[in-house]
Amino acid sequence: MGNNCFDFLDEWAAGKKRDPDVINNPNKMVRKFGRGPDNTKCGTCSKLVGYDYHNKIYYKCSEYGYSKSISTDFRLKFDSCGKYQDGDRKIVRDY
Repeated sequence: MGNNCFDFLDEWAAGKKRDPDVINNPNKMVRKFGRGPDNTKCGTCSKLVGYDYHNKIYYKCSEYGYSKSISTDFRLKFDSCGKYQDGDRKIVRDY
């Protein structure tokens, strides 16, 4: 199975049912890679990077990519995804 937006069709054709908690999850990474370890949040992932911009910190996932758009913002309270790595997150001053 590849990593494209039509992977769900392969699952559907094979008769697999998708977990509604994953399908409807606000974290786009969970929808793509599934859930991470139990009881973990994006806020404890080392891949989450905080960008200081106009005295406010915007959190972006280094796996997802970033821009100055709200569409690439992540919340610390989001459930972690399958790419989760335990560790400290970074705060970048130059955005």
